[in-house]
Amino acid sequence: MPNVFFKTIITVLFIVCLNSCAKLPVQSVQLMQQIKDEGQRMHKLNMAYVNMVFEKNNAEIDSFMNKEYIPSMISSMKKSFDENDTKIDMNKQWPQIFPKIVPVVNGVRDSLRMALAENRAKIISKLNEDYEFYRQACDAEIGLLSSATKLNNTTRQIFNTLLTKVSGNKTDLTSLEKKLDGFLQQGESISQKILFLNQAVQSITGNQ
Repeated sequence: MPNVFFKTIITVLFIVCLNSCAKLPVQSVQLMQQIKDEGQRMHKLNMAYVNMVFEKNNAEIDSFMNKEYIPSMISSMKKSFDENDTKIDMNKQWPQIFPKIVPVVNGVRDSLRMALAENRAKIISKLNEDYEFYRQACDAEIGLLSSATKLNNTTRQIFNTLLTKVSGNKTDLTSLEKKLDGFLQQGESISQKILFLNQAVQSITGNQ
């Protein structure tokens, strides 16, 4: 998974921070800049991965609608007609029935796509938040190394706070694809499927 690399980066940040001293070689600044650049690259990979996973699930909605939802809907309609002793020839009267179910089908499809879009936005937002904390931590350390000044208690506290935000509240994408895979098969109703999706994303981002 792309974001696993951030664990290594965070570890290096702590090591560089703890080893800071009054006189530091220029290589230390260059190393921190390389770490920051690599973090940016990994952030872009994370974003691309999230988009790929959600695009895959979005593409499966049409298949679900055509192969499962619509046939099930028609079957339920036929059953309802039979139970009410309504004699109807679906082959002949389908042209009159079809326009009435199109809005329902489109509404369900739109609801599923909207749920995917909203949850994708939640993860993207959280990833951007995580990366911003990471970037600030890198910039803070680069500034300290560039000035060749020892970390005093105040600057160390500020830096440690940033690192805590990066390491303690980081979005874990390792299970994203697995958790979203097959969400259209979860539950019996559309609302249950959307609820499952919402809960899956919430468990990844930690947002309520």
